[in-house]
Amino acid sequence: MGSDLSGFLAMDIPSVGGGFATRTIAPGDFIFLEGQPGDSAYIIMKGEVQVASQRADGEFVALTTMTAGDMFGEIALLTKECVRTATTMSDKGCELLVIERVAFEDHLLKVDLLTRYIMSQFCRRIVSLTERVRDH
Repeated sequence: MGSDLSGFLAMDIPSVGGGFATRTIAPGDFIFLEGQPGDSAYIIMKGEVQVASQRADGEFVALTTMTAGDMFGEIALLTKECVRTATTMSDKGCELLVIERVAFEDHLLKVDLLTRYIMSQFCRRIVSLTERVRDH
């Protein structure tokens, strides 16, 4: 895991008591499903997470595999729809750091408007790309 993550983990965030909860995912378990409301983002501490999107015919389309240090689930916290844009699961199990919406939003309020605008545009493009990959 890179120095950016180490710095993040060392931050004192009062809204979550200076620390974050962890969540252990058993092998084969889903973390969240596409279309569900999103109330947190996650950082992978150990293991891997598979990301997929479900087509109209029910078939899953693999999008990527994420590993330790990667973050996911943030798009639901950065878009006005607040829904999951993909399904996530862990074939072999994993340990996640949970970043609750309140901590995320408290931090985001400290970010300048231009950066927030850029992030929202970036998220819109990711959502659009995910939909195109799923539908083709």
